[in-house]
Parts: sequence; structure tokens; C-alpha cells
Amino acid sequence: MERTCSACGQAFVITQKDLDLLQRLAPVLAGRTHPIPPPTHCPACRQLRRLAFRNERTYYRRKCSLSGESILSMYPEDAPFPVYSAESWWSDKWDPLSYGIDAHPEEPFFSQFSALQARVPRLYFSSANSENSEYCNHCEGMKNCYLVVGSIGSEECYHGTRVFYSKNCVDCHFVDHCELCYECVNCDGCYNVTHAFQCADVHDAQWIRHCRGGSNLLFCTNLRQAQHQILNKPVDPAEFQRIRTAVREKEDVRREYEQRFQELILRSPQPATVSHLAENCTGNFISESRNCSHVFDVKELEDVSNAYDAYKLRDCMDVFSFYGPGELCYDSYSGALAINRCLFIRDCWPGDALLYCDHCFGSRDCFGCIGLRKKQYCILNKQYTKDEYESLVSQYIDAMSARGEWGEYFPMKTSPFPYNDSMANEEAPLVHEEALKRGYRWAEKHDAQLAVAREVPASELPSDIRRIDDAILDWAIRCEATGKLFKLIPQELAFYRRMQLSVPRLHPNERHRRRKLLKNPRHLWERPCANCGERMLTTYATERSETLYCEKCYLKEIS
Repeated sequence: MERTCSACGQAFVITQKDLDLLQRLAPVLAGRTHPIPPPTHCPACRQLRRLAFRNERTYYRRKCSLSGESILSMYPEDAPFPVYSAESWWSDKWDPLSYGIDAHPEEPFFSQFSALQARVPRLYFSSANSENSEYCNHCEGMKNCYLVVGSIGSEECYHGTRVFYSKNCVDCHFVDHCELCYECVNCDGCYNVTHAFQCADVHDAQWIRHCRGGSNLLFCTNLRQAQHQILNKPVDPAEFQRIRTAVREKEDVRREYEQRFQELILRSPQPATVSHLAENCTGNFISESRNCSHVFDVKELEDVSNAYDAYKLRDCMDVFSFYGPGELCYDSYSGALAINRCLFIRDCWPGDALLYCDHCFGSRDCFGCIGLRKKQYCILNKQYTKDEYESLVSQYIDAMSARGEWGEYFPMKTSPFPYNDSMANEEAPLVHEEALKRGYRWAEKHDAQLAVAREVPASELPSDIRRIDDAILDWAIRCEATGKLFKLIPQELAFYRRMQLSVPRLHPNERHRRRKLLKNPRHLWERPCANCGERMLTTYATERSETLYCEKCYLKEIS
């Protein structure tokens, strides 16, 4: 089925597999099945709509609305709803059901939900079960971490995104079971590795790309189980150590090797897409999955389409930041820890049979609820019996279907975040005027005022970490790219010393932005393999100059 996106006007295809899944996803209430209509937005616009409801990296100093204590939060002081610290929100000092509103199925649902949203207290960050990691957002099970986002089960990690079950990792993006890693992107099982892209099971290596196994690698790409190599050429251990020391201590030597490394990459074949143990899948960065289409940064998926940042799911469609086990979920973001049969949710984990819910934890069979904990059969934060619940929700769905609301995600303009605070602005940046024209809110930005002993331009910092003393912890460093000020924390400085790394010269947000640029857009183009000529799907745009091989040719080349 081909349709035209009601948001961007582009044509898109809904496959028979998608339609079959929507049929399976249809909720059964009061003995009736409520079909889910085919989506009216293309996959990219559906994802953008979800991203408008997630703020990962813009924080404000404000007061907890319950205790009055000063906290850091993803919501500003003038947010139109109460905001609680973790201690206050998870306490028994308030009852989410006390904010409930009466059900009126005949009235527009999203208006009722917005009214509820303005009343219910929200958690300062969307995190749980963490220790000494109060500045970590969208995280679970973290310990001694700082400014890490969207991560699970990690310890002593700083300035990272999607850091899973890792330890002592700094400035990393999508790493899993890694330790002592720095500036690594899409890496798995690495130890003592820096400046790596899409590598697995490598240790003691720097500036590597598409390497698996092996150790003592420097400025290498496409190697398997290699040792003591520089620029893909074997060297004896003494020479390897001599050059590695020079690269660490002399900036001009490092820059020379970085240039030669870029030239090596352009000469070497690159995989059209990255997958490992993936069967019948399209997308990029796919591991241990089968029968998936248009999926990106995923692992252990089966029969899933249009998924981004997802793990251990089956029979799902249009999900973002979902970490299972889970199944039969649709058009939702941020579900985790056993998430099943959930439709149109945001930030709910674990959950079962939730419809249009937000920030509900350990709940099931709820509709249009916010902030519930271990509840069942609730509508707009009011408790009902099972029969009452199913009857009322059926009435809601019938009325929503008549108005064209049923099957649609929350409208972007109802997001609790200004557009420029949300992840949507990372994906599709807008200027202030255009955002307001589309009906989105916008936040005025002001540089944070830091109480410091002095400010120092990053360019004046010595590159040799041995020349940096503890006084830098009292300074503010001015980013050499953006001019914004940032500080180091003691644990971060200790990490740089342990790893013999230079102090960063860029603001954490700028470092994050550049890491994301290392990865291609989540879009597929058709191009010929540079070796065999077969047509293939790739995330490299047609005008890119890299030498691209299909999976068969690439694996043959590097084996």
C-alpha cells in the first residue's frame, strides 16, 4: 500500500507485513477488537514526532516542587506542571491518582490528556534504580555516573550516550560491555580502546575502525584478530610502543597519523551497512537479528520494522529507545524491562497493555495515564473496575476513530518540551520563527554562569596530561569551537591521567554532536557495489566518495 505522508507530503509504503502486524496489535476490549488504522505519517515523520517528546541533553537548575531543594532537571522552573526530585517522586508523599480527571469519551482525547499533563508531577529526569548518578537522564541501574544519557547498568562512566553494562568509559556513544574506553562509537566488548568506530572484542588500541578481535592496533581499519599493526601494517612491539608514545605526547605527530588514517580509510573498502549475525534485515548497525526492516542501532530483534535504538524485541513497529524483553508494541518511545502490548506510550517501564500513557512504571491495562506506579485499570489517573475500564476505553477508541485521533501519536505541539530542547531539533533543526509558525514552543537560551577561579581558552591547555595539575578543576574551559564554558569533574581528570589522554578542548555537547556525525543518517540509498556491481542498500548518500562493498564482497575482502 502506497500513501502520501500528511506531514511532509512524501510518498511511503506500508507493507502487507506491517498491515498484518497492526491487525495483531489491535486491542481487544469488552469483547471487541479495535483495529489500528494504517499510519498517516511516513516513518521519518513518525520518528520525528516521537523525538519531540524526548529531551536528553538540555538541563535547567530549578527547585523540586515538593521539597524545595535545588535540583538539575530537564524541565525549567517555569514548566507548566510540578517537577519532583527522585527522592520526592518515588516517595509515598503524593498519590498520582489524586490528580485524576473524569472520563469524557465524547470529548477530544488529546485535550483531556493535556489537561492531566498540566497537573501531575513529573520526575526531574527519567531515571530509576541508580546510585550516585543523579545527573543521568533516561537511565536505569547506573552507579557513580555523570551526565550519561539513555543507558543501563553502567558504572563510573561520564559524558556518554547509550552506554550499556560498561565501566570506566568516557565520551562514548552506543557501547556495550566495554571498559576503559574513550571516544568510542558503536563498540562492543572492547577494553582499553580510544577513538574507535564500530569495533568489537578489541583491546589496547587507538584510532581504529571496523576491527574485530585483536590487540595493539593503531590507526587501523577492517582488521580481524590482528596484533601490533599501525596503518594496517605489522610492526614489531618495540616500534609499535615508540610510535604510540609519540602520538600521545606530540600533537604534530598525532595529526600526521590522523591524516594518513583518513587516507587509508578512503582507499579501503567500507561496508555498505554494518550488520553482524543479521538475517533478512535492512538498516544499519544491526546485530543478532532476523526479518527486520528499516532498523538502526538494534540487537536481538525479530520481525520488527522502523525501530531505532532497540534491543531484545519481537513483533514491534515504530519504536525508539526500547530495551526489552518486549513484544507487540507500536509507535512508542522509551520502554524497557519487560514491555509488552503497549501502544502510543512514552517513558513507561516495565508495562503491559498500556495505551497512550506517559511515565507509568510497573503498570498494566491503563489508558491516558501519567505517573502511575504499579496500577491497573486506570483512565486519566482514575481507578475503575475491569468491566468499567474496558467499556470506557472502548468508547474512547470509537470516538477517537471518528475524529481521526485513534492510531495517531500525541501531536508534537503537546510535547512537554520546547522544540529546541527536544531530540527532534537534533534530527530536524528549526529556527525560532519556523518553530513558532508550526505551533511549537521555543526556549530562549542563556549561557550558564559558572562560579570558577578563572576561565581558560582550550587552546592554551597543554596537550600533555602530565602538565595539567588539579587547579584545572577550579577553572572553566572555553570550548575552542563554540566558545561555551565547561568544567571537569575530579573523576574525569583521573580518567584522562590513567589513560594518558589530553584534556578535551570541546564542550561536552559539541563532542556529542561530532560523535553523532561519525554515523551516517538513518536513511537508505540504493547504490552499486564497487566490487561486483550488484545493487545494494546503504546509508552512504550517492554523492559520497567512499569505496563501498556489499556484505558478501566486504567479508571476502577482509577475511
